[in-house]
Amino acid sequence: MSDPTTFRSILLPTAVIPPAGTFVTGVYDVLGFTAGYSITDNVMATAGGVLPLPNRWFGASGYDASWSAAWSLGAKAGFHLLKDLIIGGGYQFGQSYYDQDVSEKLESKITFNAIWANAGWGTDDSRLNVYVGYAFKYHETAYVGSYSADATIVGAAYDYRIGYNWKLCSEVVFMRTMTFVPITLTARYFDPVQAFEFGFTVTGIPASGAAASAWPIIPMLSWVRRW
Repeated sequence: MSDPTTFRSILLPTAVIPPAGTFVTGVYDVLGFTAGYSITDNVMATAGGVLPLPNRWFGASGYDASWSAAWSLGAKAGFHLLKDLIIGGGYQFGQSYYDQDVSEKLESKITFNAIWANAGWGTDDSRLNVYVGYAFKYHETAYVGSYSADATIVGAAYDYRIGYNWKLCSEVVFMRTMTFVPITLTARYFDPVQAFEFGFTVTGIPASGAAASAWPIIPMLSWVRRW
């Protein structure tokens, strides 16, 4: 049986496009949502977002108490060049928000336009995906004013089928200005229309001059479905 969710690696999109008329959805760690619709066999509209759940509900207080949210809209395309080679790319527009409970001076909004290209080598049983992209980001902050912080994006992902319904999946991505390099490892259980994924993301590798994260490992849970 083939994995029905190969239009993504774990979090990153791939160049795989489901058949025209297919609707897909995903839920990541309860708060993150994605959706897509295949306009043709080669073009897919995409959307995503993160719900603004206040962390004070989980015990945060003082300057640690805040909420954040994000949304984006875009599209991607994909084409088979050879039996095992698929290439594609896409564009995404969106915004993210950070709202701090104690002081408005620490609040911010980021507006971004991102373009990316992807190449995948392999089959639905085992595929290596590589990524390169660029994000044009405009930050609006109460503390330091407004400024641009454009960033190069690079990434790679690999999945390998180990059983009739099982895969092992991995993904790493780096975007300049991110404070860490996330490395995600998961196990994926799938049936003909959906996949459940569980694993963890390592956040302990600092980047862009930042200090190491206080939480070096965070869980990764997802449910992705084709309709």
